[in-house]
Amino acid sequence: MFTHMMNAMLEYEKYIDQITGALMQVDPYKIILFGSAATGNLHNDSDIDIIVVLDNETIPKKEYELILSNKSSFFWDINTKSRIIYEKAC
Repeated sequence: MFTHMMNAMLEYEKYIDQITGALMQVDPYKIILFGSAATGNLHNDSDIDIIVVLDNETIPKKEYELILSNKSSFFWDINTKSRIIYEKAC
C-alpha cells in the first residue's frame, strides 16, 4: 500500500511539473499549489488545485486581515495549506 501511495504521489508531481511548465508561458509572478496535493493527503479522487498570480499587486493590510480572520474561507485554505511551486525572481 505504501508503494502504491508513493507511486501515486510521484505521478501527481509529474503532472504538477508539466502544468507548471505550461503556465510559464504566461510569465506568472507566482504559482501556488493548494489542497490535498500541497498537504500530501492525496487519494484516488484527488485533483490538482493551482492558483496563478500574474502580478505583484497586494490588497490593503486591513482587508487581508479581515479575509484571513474568516477561517472557513477559500483564502484561509490557500494561505495555510499551500505550497509555492514557482516564484519569479526579483
